[in-house]
Amino acid sequence: MRMSILKIVGWKKPVEYSGWGEHINVELRRRLRSSLDVSPRVAKTYAKKAIAKEYFTIHGIKENELESIAQILDLIGAEIIFEQDD
Repeated sequence: MRMSILKIVGWKKPVEYSGWGEHINVELRRRLRSSLDVSPRVAKTYAKKAIAKEYFTIHGIKENELESIAQILDLIGAEIIFEQDD
């Protein structure tokens, strides 16, 4: 199975009125845990970095889950670039 890489290269203003409210961080952690082919500890580290608005690269995203991760990151204001892991 091919894995995808997602790079967070910047941050913009988060989407307001997305309907998620205070639960968006919980949803981000849930999606990362279920969508990555990494240990739960690594997924938790990625979530903490995203919540802290850091620049980082997410490795090991299952190809069929890429859109789900991109959607939630876009809602919190991430500017992202996709790559395929060989």
